[in-house]
Amino acid sequence: MAKLYKLQVELSAGQLDTLNELQDAGDLRTKKELLDNAFTLLKWAVRQKQEGHLIVSMDKQTGAVRELEFPYLQRAGEKRPLDHAASSVPENTPALI
Repeated sequence: MAKLYKLQVELSAGQLDTLNELQDAGDLRTKKELLDNAFTLLKWAVRQKQEGHLIVSMDKQTGAVRELEFPYLQRAGEKRPLDHAASSVPENTPALI
């Protein structure tokens, strides 16, 4: 079993409310499950940018497309690809397609 580490963070009341809302939205039992999903999404997004892809949202009705504006992803996309062998995302975390 992999060694586990604890992480302590300070959040404002509003940030904690948002965390709880996101946890509830996905019917997740724990904050760890929420973080596992967030890591999966962020790793996928970084990999897409590193491969030169755009990350967009498309309106189902009109087909209008809007690119995600996220400075972190712009910077991360310019760096070397993530080490997939050293992934910290648990195997049971849902994959994004």
